[in-house]
Amino acid sequence: MSGTISSDAEPKGLYRSVDDPYVYYTKLIRRLWTDSGGEWSSKEKYSIEIQPVKMTLLWKNYSRPLAKILMDINKLSLNLGAEMTLLAAGASKRNYPANYEKSLAVIKSCLKDFGVVENDIVLTNASGLSREAEIKTTALTQFLYQMQKSSYSAEYLASFSLLGIDGTTKSRLQEYAGRGRVKTGSIRGVRSITGILTSKKREPYTFALILNGVDASDPDVKKSEDRVLEKILQTY
Repeated sequence: MSGTISSDAEPKGLYRSVDDPYVYYTKLIRRLWTDSGGEWSSKEKYSIEIQPVKMTLLWKNYSRPLAKILMDINKLSLNLGAEMTLLAAGASKRNYPANYEKSLAVIKSCLKDFGVVENDIVLTNASGLSREAEIKTTALTQFLYQMQKSSYSAEYLASFSLLGIDGTTKSRLQEYAGRGRVKTGSIRGVRSITGILTSKKREPYTFALILNGVDASDPDVKKSEDRVLEKILQTY
């Protein structure tokens, strides 16, 4: 890292994706260990175990409340955070050790409870970074519609980007700032945006857009999304 920062500059957070989370984690543990006076006998190594490993608890740390964690995950699209949260949910509901089989079973059960038709949402992980994921827009709107009736809807929807104010939509549709709770997503060839928009009469409207076969990084594709949202906000 190089460059200059003004002495009166305001604090700013920078978020970067990690190419290989496992390598990053092992390097981080090694750095923390050696900084604390420990010794590391070899280069960073890791293995993914599918069988329980006998371990001795050295230290326990309690995370922030789930509602706060979800804010970081959804507002900033932190894929690794989504993966870890889903694994934790699977272990909590179906006992340790955590694995994707348990976690995906929890997702299926949750979607069923919200009235989503089986196979209308098919996921292989929590982040959605998969070519095997299949989602109908009607299933997303159904889920969000039912979510508004749940006892924890306020915490969940507060984790979405507030249109034109924060998160991944901070710079979008600022003339309608605050009139939507929105979640964005993209992989190569696909862009999506979903959430709840607020009408002029303060009524909620669930919506979902999934654009397939597009250049996800093309600014014109994002503008197309914005035009659809703007039309809804202008009309209702």
